[in-house]
Amino acid sequence: MLQLIRKNLKHLSVLVWVGIAAFVIGGAFLFVGGPFHMGEDVVAKVNKTTITMEDFQNTYQRLYRFYSQLFSNNFTDEDLKKLNLKQKAIDILIEKVLFIQEAKKRNIKATNEEVQKTIENMSIFWDKPGHFSQQRYLNILKTNGVQPRNFEASLRTDIIINKLKNSVASKVFVSDNEIKNYIDKNYTPIKLAYVKLDRKSLVKDIKTQTKDVKSFYDKHKNSFKLPVKMKIIYTEITPKFVEKNIKIDDKKISNYYKRHQSQFTVPEKREVYHILIKIPPRDNDKEWQKGKEKINKIYRELKSGKNFATLAKRYSEDPFSKKKSGYLGYITRNAVVEEFGNTVFHLKKGEMSKPFKTIYGYHIVKVTDINPKHILPFEDVKEKIAQKLRVEESKKNIFREAKKMQVELRKTPKDFEQIVQSKGLKTTKTGFFSIRDVKEPLNKDIIEQSLYMDKGKVSVPVKSGKNYIVFRLLDKKSAYIPSFKKIKEKVIEKYKEEKSKELLKNKAMEMKKILSSRDIKSLAVKEKLKLEQTAYFSKMSETVKITCLKNNVFSLKKKEGDFCISNGIAYIYQLKERKTLNKKEYDELKNGIRKKLEQKERETAIQDFLKQLKAKAKIRINEEALS
Repeated sequence: MLQLIRKNLKHLSVLVWVGIAAFVIGGAFLFVGGPFHMGEDVVAKVNKTTITMEDFQNTYQRLYRFYSQLFSNNFTDEDLKKLNLKQKAIDILIEKVLFIQEAKKRNIKATNEEVQKTIENMSIFWDKPGHFSQQRYLNILKTNGVQPRNFEASLRTDIIINKLKNSVASKVFVSDNEIKNYIDKNYTPIKLAYVKLDRKSLVKDIKTQTKDVKSFYDKHKNSFKLPVKMKIIYTEITPKFVEKNIKIDDKKISNYYKRHQSQFTVPEKREVYHILIKIPPRDNDKEWQKGKEKINKIYRELKSGKNFATLAKRYSEDPFSKKKSGYLGYITRNAVVEEFGNTVFHLKKGEMSKPFKTIYGYHIVKVTDINPKHILPFEDVKEKIAQKLRVEESKKNIFREAKKMQVELRKTPKDFEQIVQSKGLKTTKTGFFSIRDVKEPLNKDIIEQSLYMDKGKVSVPVKSGKNYIVFRLLDKKSAYIPSFKKIKEKVIEKYKEEKSKELLKNKAMEMKKILSSRDIKSLAVKEKLKLEQTAYFSKMSETVKITCLKNNVFSLKKKEGDFCISNGIAYIYQLKERKTLNKKEYDELKNGIRKKLEQKERETAIQDFLKQLKAKAKIRINEEALS
């Protein structure tokens, strides 16, 4: 889904197929069958399926957040009206219902194994590459307030719909001739000659008479509009605040201790001394042989009765333990490489090993003490368990506590500061801020909510990291356009920028026209511009000097020219050479192009199928609920 969005933002209906990302953000779609009652709780009926207001609100919020991020939060009320997000949201829901209904008619189902496999293939649930972690899966869903059964039900629906779409698109066929034509048109390597024209070089010729600048301001007033600003007083309900009021009885603590013995099990530890003869990386058999001879000589000295610590200090090549007479301290089996652990944990107290090999070289070890595996006594961990349970309970209860705070504050909103401080929490007053300059712990959700609030009202709890924020709207300034006099300098700057863009485009068009009858070299001389040239490139090339090239560049005829503009620079270019692909190069492209064209045909087939479903369906929309 996310890949589809990146590839083509125009197909916004694909937002409904987000899978994990959309679901974790906003929850599952809840379609309801049964009688259709036009009321505030329903927005539409598709054949016999009712779409609830909850479905609509969840989808609308996802669309709003998507566009808000797309436009870097520079999102005005006018933008909202132009995008018509309410209509987009209902269209997405209707399309999904139509697919579900058709899949049911065709008896298309998804097995438990298919759902499980899909989940296991989602990298978001991997604890290491390619390895699904059940614990990570549950933790991510829990963090986002999603029940596994709801997530899996939503995923099952997505699998069923994908099966239907695959069935619809299964007859798509792309011929070899279509592939050849596409490759010839788009992938034949070409070479361009070009000149660059910088917009900045044209700014000096722009005159800024007040009447022209004022006229520009009048025509483009909306581009100078300042967003809605608000001033709030807020408090943060934190897990620690909730935690201090949570009582954990001894029975709960005891039960946790019994059920989680592994958490309180201390593994066996052994006190170890060692001698290491290092073998350098990228070693060879000769180095290993020399190391083996050296370690065997040391072993013979030890067997003859010489002191282990003395020889470790003299011979060991481990810089960490050498200075401490070979002392490594107490180690656990899983803290060292396998060969080392196997040797150490087979020795008895006071016993010394024979020489053995690891990836680091040759070792001799001696075990001087053994602390057996044991379970920490209940009394030693009782308080830690209680604290852990308090934290877990606080995470569950934090929204409820924030909601209680909101209810109390709404009764007497003017006493916001007094009520909050009586609970032992702090309040913070802000200056005026907008969506362009919002800073943590505040966020765009607070901005979004305050847009629809009246001055003096108290908000619902808004999530901010691990905390919840409840705020009172102290003041709000509507979006407005500053007077010309106040922002004259900014208008002049914008006027010059837009005028220079216009001049740049006109100049580039003029130069392109000249190229229709002249070589680019003579144009470069006439305009006193540097003539440059690309290497051969195609659509497969990773880097091209001219990043703004148009799609038709591969269709240009020899000596035909065009231009493109990027970051204030116009590139005027002319085709110099075209290279014919050899059979090997063509064959390497063929399969990839076939898949690309098939995917395009699949998407077209699915959209046509959707149009047919809409034409046959009985769709009723509750306009009052959407207004």
